[in-house]
Amino acid sequence: MKDKISWETINQYVDGELPPRDAAEVAKAVASDPEYAEQIAVLSSLKAAVAHSTDGLGAKIKFGRSKGTRIKNTWIPLAASLATVLLLGSLMSVLVMKTDFIYPVSGMRVAEAIHTEWLDSHARQSGSHHEALLKTTLEGLYLDAYVPDLSKVDLSFSGIRRVTNRGVDGVHIGYVGPSGCMVSLVVFSNHIRLPKDIAYFKASGRPVYGWRVGKTGFYLLGHKMDANRLSEIAKVVHRLTRIRLPLDPQSVIALKDARTSSEPCVT
Repeated sequence: MKDKISWETINQYVDGELPPRDAAEVAKAVASDPEYAEQIAVLSSLKAAVAHSTDGLGAKIKFGRSKGTRIKNTWIPLAASLATVLLLGSLMSVLVMKTDFIYPVSGMRVAEAIHTEWLDSHARQSGSHHEALLKTTLEGLYLDAYVPDLSKVDLSFSGIRRVTNRGVDGVHIGYVGPSGCMVSLVVFSNHIRLPKDIAYFKASGRPVYGWRVGKTGFYLLGHKMDANRLSEIAKVVHRLTRIRLPLDPQSVIALKDARTSSEPCVT
């Protein structure tokens, strides 16, 4: 079984549908991770409530009647039970949405949507006040994150903005090069399911890099940029966000070499 437990696996565990070995691994994870324990407890309660609300429905509904008996309003308990099921189903959907977001794949898709929206809008912003704007935005969201300045390698700040998706706040930082190269860094709070080491994803055919510093998640995407160059940028940004230091001479050389040896961005 994978290290990260999917929602489907948790659902199967609660329903008792997992093989013994997988169930034992989930139980071990639940014992050591309060978040898994909370998900399973809530899901178990919801399923139990649904089962209780529908229990005996078949016994209450009778077709036909004996002579001389009065017709009972069986539709009342039926309607109430169905309403309960619908309500609990809605609550379960909210729970799935909430817990699903903290998994990397879902976060990656949100980051991609934010990146695409930025590309479509062609949002450009003067870099003269980017430091103050970035600081204000991060502090306003209580985001403890270091965002590097890449202007020394000809990637200037552009389109710094607060974003909200599925009830989760974050910041989008755009970088634009002189030849039209565009890079997005999307930062989310409480994104604890991402690994600390840099991870590679793929969304709509484009590479996405993700990692976590503390409880803060980072996703980096590029627009029609050479894969090797984007990979080098991701490695450098990953390291800088962890050590919280600006570009050092060694990183500048590495990024300039990657740019020289790469195909130009397609605009």
